[in-house]
Amino acid sequence: MTSIKDYIGKSFVGKRLHLKCDCIVGIDITGPCISYEVSCGEVILIIEANNRHIPVGLNTPKLNIEIL
Repeated sequence: MTSIKDYIGKSFVGKRLHLKCDCIVGIDITGPCISYEVSCGEVILIIEANNRHIPVGLNTPKLNIEIL
């Protein structure tokens, strides 16, 4: 049986995403989700953008995700 956090993480892997957040940090990233991890109960997506691997936690306040 798969945990819900693994199910959510796997559902984004391989898809091109646009992640935007209007929080203090101000995230606006577009790129493929190359992997995910679960750390301290939070699903963290690894996005490849600008030749970098950028981790984005799904617990980020006001995070919006668009599947392209």
